[in-house]
Amino acid sequence: MPPSPTPAILAPRLPRPFGRVHWLGAATLVRRELWRFLKDWPETVLAPTFSAVLYVVVFVLALGPDGENPEGAAVVSFILPGLVMFTVLVRSVETTTFSLAFDRIEGILPDVLMPPLSARELAGAYATAGAVSGLITGIPCMVTVWLIFDLPLAQPPVALAFAGIGALMMAMMGILVGLWAYKWDRVEAAFAFLLVPLLFLSGTFIPADALPTPLDWVARSNPIFYVIDGFRGAVLGESTVPPLMGLAIGTAACAGLTLLAAHLVGRGWRLKP
Repeated sequence: MPPSPTPAILAPRLPRPFGRVHWLGAATLVRRELWRFLKDWPETVLAPTFSAVLYVVVFVLALGPDGENPEGAAVVSFILPGLVMFTVLVRSVETTTFSLAFDRIEGILPDVLMPPLSARELAGAYATAGAVSGLITGIPCMVTVWLIFDLPLAQPPVALAFAGIGALMMAMMGILVGLWAYKWDRVEAAFAFLLVPLLFLSGTFIPADALPTPLDWVARSNPIFYVIDGFRGAVLGESTVPPLMGLAIGTAACAGLTLLAAHLVGRGWRLKP
């Protein structure tokens, strides 16, 4: 009786070549984070626009008859771009901070770490989702302010460039806060004692030249100041700092935060129990 043929042994499948960047995995993580942001769009998109418009309306009413003077109109025009940019920056840092903090506190973060994504891809995906969420929130705010208060828009491409750099910078900062804060109390402390002071001491509502001597140096050493000043200059046509200088400082700060976030994620700093 002839021997039965030996079944063929298939060679093991080689790992799928992802290339230098795992685009599919990174895009999936970005889509997941954006879905988490957009599923509550009345709270994450419309509420900041309503708050910004309400703030300006209350401020204009507080000015009273002085709001119709050239000085009052100049003050309102100064505040409006800063308020729009403030909305973009806050939403960007909130998205990444609360995503990382929630996933770690609820024990979901290991599911994100299991796919074959590098540290740069993880940090880049979280930051991209945070920056896009900030820009999405800023669009209705900018349109509403532009329609109600007749806000000019001198250089739209430059304004979009500063908004994008600022949103990405704050999203990276949100990653650092999300890695550091292992409890919700720490998240609130980081916003109360670090992020909110940085945002307020950045020329958002008052020129840096009008601040007292110690605080004006603090404002000018803050990279957020150059992003907001550049956005305001692109909207109104006048800025304190040259646009190229502001773009260079914002890009350098964004690059430094990106390297730091990727390094900490690569080390697994506070990512594992």
